Amino acid sequence: MIAFLLIETKFVTTMNLVCGATWLTSAVVFGAILAMILVGTVLMKLRPLPWTWAATGLVLTLIASYLVPTEALVGRSAVVRLMLSVLMVGGPIFFASVCFALCFRVRPETDIAFGWNPLGSFLSSSRCRWASRH
Repeated sequence: MIAFLLIETKFVTTMNLVCGATWLTSAVVFGAILAMILVGTVLMKLRPLPWTWAATGLVLTLIASYLVPTEALVGRSAVVRLMLSVLMVGGPIFFASVCFALCFRVRPETDIAFGWNPLGSFLSSSRCRWASRH
């Protein structure tokens, strides 16, 4: 979950640089994130992807989003910029949701596994805030 929070923050920041820091920009980023999570989850229910494809897709889309400079999106028409932004944000999130679904599927006690996920994120962020004050 902490990795998800980091990538979410990165994409919100990047898209604010591309489109301007507006509520619309944040709505597009969060909408793309939620849509890709939904698509990945539904796809895993209907026709699961193999783990190697999901992990490879995650690594490749993360590398691509890292290597594509923000300036490549600036100056394009609004529609092209929106589509490229959704692709750039949605790719890694889609494959991350597929990887999460594959890992989550094999857990015998899903409620406990799901509970540890946000707890770890909360504790990590609390530790970072505490460390920055001291």
